[in-house]
Amino acid sequence: MTNVLDNLIGENSITRLKNALLRHKMLLLAAFTFLIGYWPLISIWRKEYWNNIDGYYSHGAIVPILAALMINENRSRIAGVKSSRSWIGLILLLAGVPIYILGMLVKLQFLCGTAFLLSAFGLTIAILGVQIAKVVAIPILFLTTMIPFADYVLDTLTLRFQVISTKMAAISFTLLGHSVQQAGNTILSDGLPGPLQIGIACSGLKLLVTLIMCCWFLMYMIEGPRYKKAIVLAMALPLSIFCNTLRIVMIGLVGFHTYSSTAVESFHDWSGYITLVICTVLVFGVIRLFGMKYFKTFTPSESEQSYVPPPMSVINYRLIGIFTVIILALGAAGGWRANALLNLPTGHLNRANIPIAFDRWVGHDIELDEQTKQILAKGDHMSRSYTSSFGDTEPVYVFITAGFDTRAFHNPLMCLSGSGNTVEHSQLVELTFDNPKHIAVNAQKLKVTSDSGSSVMVYWYMRKQESWPDTQTVQLLIKKETFMDALNAMRNPFNMQALNTRTGSKQIRWYRFTTNGSDDAAAVKRLDEFIPAFIKNVRDFGE
Repeated sequence: MTNVLDNLIGENSITRLKNALLRHKMLLLAAFTFLIGYWPLISIWRKEYWNNIDGYYSHGAIVPILAALMINENRSRIAGVKSSRSWIGLILLLAGVPIYILGMLVKLQFLCGTAFLLSAFGLTIAILGVQIAKVVAIPILFLTTMIPFADYVLDTLTLRFQVISTKMAAISFTLLGHSVQQAGNTILSDGLPGPLQIGIACSGLKLLVTLIMCCWFLMYMIEGPRYKKAIVLAMALPLSIFCNTLRIVMIGLVGFHTYSSTAVESFHDWSGYITLVICTVLVFGVIRLFGMKYFKTFTPSESEQSYVPPPMSVINYRLIGIFTVIILALGAAGGWRANALLNLPTGHLNRANIPIAFDRWVGHDIELDEQTKQILAKGDHMSRSYTSSFGDTEPVYVFITAGFDTRAFHNPLMCLSGSGNTVEHSQLVELTFDNPKHIAVNAQKLKVTSDSGSSVMVYWYMRKQESWPDTQTVQLLIKKETFMDALNAMRNPFNMQALNTRTGSKQIRWYRFTTNGSDDAAAVKRLDEFIPAFIKNVRDFGE
């Protein structure tokens, strides 16, 4: 077989390949162990973030490819630096192991991403040395553009970007001579065929995240002064807001000139591509304006060429390689174990305790759509509409979720704005129930408007008799408790039965009640009457 390859490719090429593999066998083994160890984490990123076409990190899959190109451009620098192994890398690898295991246990992307970078740097320093690690430092740091932020951070930033984009678009319409009004994340005008609602996809945050990645890559690859590169990179924030505002304005102008909802919807689908082209032209225009026209040539500096690694014995050289693989293997075993060890269970609702009919109300179950099931995958959900058997004909919609994991719940403010609704008013309220037991809950009351009318929503989260009115507090609570459980699991890895028992008592329920109506007072009165009557008949409420 070897002779065949020699004839096909050439004896010299095969010999060089063999020599390279033998020379870097420890690097290849360490890299393979690194990939195996972090595969559970990479799989989570790929399934939950990179494969989500509407998500903030749909570009994530191409980041490693771009990082590899950045490293490849430095091949002459790498070849010009004398490699040497270093014990410092083992310190970084050792630090990364507990952080990785803890991050996988609590499903906290910041910790997992930190461990990923520590291990990448640690592997590079241990096997190739500090000098080569300096050469590839920026390409490794570039990998941060594929590491997701915490969901609650993204939700908070999205809401702020929605408000900014809406306000900027409203100002632009006024400057163009159109009379408009801003209501939350919606723009209203008699000249439009309907309300112009700025949803999650139009918030501009996704464009900002992608712009940062693209500008970082371009500024690294193109020749130019550092201060000019810093300006282009910093330009990502205002440019994303400008381009997103421009997109909203273009969609609105189509509505003003055609007064056709169909034309607005059709142009909306194409406006994203048009905005992307405009954004690309602006980025490259600024680059040309700064005189940065050519790709950078990466050559070793005098200090890199003159660097002489400290002498090292053969035993130390081999021990560093062996310990590198051992530590990575321990991290791999811990990461795989942690991924399965504290995988929080799916919530459970006892539907027999939730009334299908009571007093004058009769309920009918509503099947959840697939997208909702996917977003709230870790919860057990019940969706039901209740109609009165006499009198008021407007139904009340009840949605109850039980879960242990943050993925069982989602911020209603995000859901509503993402589906084209506008939250015009929110208010914290305290509800007191005397049956089946005396409990006071802290709840959130929302007034919501959409093309089809207005509605009132009341919701809260609770565990036994403790309640919370907002999603972010609940998500932080779950993260904190999971973090403490993870520490207990690391201290007592063979006593998981007690840990699972404690986890099983931490289920949280999310109660949400919604009713429609053009008369807000009537809708509020309907909920004020319905909610206490419903809770009175929920047999396990507060347990």
